[in-house]
Amino acid sequence: MKVIGVFILLFATGAGPWHGERKSQLNVQTKVDEKESRTRAQKKLDSQLLYAIYQMRGEAEAKGVPTEPIVLRRDEKRRVFVDIRSEVTKKLTSLLKRTGSKIVSVAAKDHSVIAYVPLNHLERIADLKEVQFISQPAEAITN
Repeated sequence: MKVIGVFILLFATGAGPWHGERKSQLNVQTKVDEKESRTRAQKKLDSQLLYAIYQMRGEAEAKGVPTEPIVLRRDEKRRVFVDIRSEVTKKLTSLLKRTGSKIVSVAAKDHSVIAYVPLNHLERIADLKEVQFISQPAEAITN
């Protein structure tokens, strides 16, 4: 009778050997749902940048993404350092200026704009049809 009581207690409280596995499966499903629900613009953002946006909005926990602070290179105005892979157009550079971004370099032949951009404007920039992807720039490593 004690064994049945313990089993009922474990089952009713959600504890037991399968509890961690079930919680893990739910967490994986939440991440899958988050990825499937991304907008066209969000799909063009590196996941670390997108998670930082979710954190800024207070949505990270609900979306099942990391809640630990994301380390991003920022300037004194808290804008994030990004590489915008895109055809370099007047529309893109004008939008960057209007959003308070600071363009560091433009390489039209490489389809790249390196800039400091306010985190809350990344989705708007990614939504431009000419933008292919936005990520953190590759950093040179020297010996």
